[in-house]
Amino acid sequence: MSDIFDAMHRAFFDKLFSLDDEGREAKAKLLRDAGVPEEMIAEFTRPGIQPGMSFGGAKPVDVMNVVERVLFGQNAGHVLLRVKRPPFDEAGHVEIEVLEVGRPSEEQLQGDDPAEQKG
Repeated sequence: MSDIFDAMHRAFFDKLFSLDDEGREAKAKLLRDAGVPEEMIAEFTRPGIQPGMSFGGAKPVDVMNVVERVLFGQNAGHVLLRVKRPPFDEAGHVEIEVLEVGRPSEEQLQGDDPAEQKG
């Protein structure tokens, strides 16, 4: 049964955490209504997963989603996450906090594979 929910979390990840266009537009509207400057709104609503983002109410499968999206979808060099289980949560949720998203290294940018060089 959990496989069904894991598949749903993977398929609807953007929607669940408002990372899709609709969610980012809603966030921008909320920030505008609160009087936040446009430069800050652009920063808060840019596409992708950025340092400082957190995902409460996530499932363990979402940790893998975040890692895959950052490393492969955004072509980052590394990602540093803090994952913790909320106290008294019997539903199996985790809290994911993105601490750092690193730029790709020179080797990654050049596409060099050290395994190929050892040949």
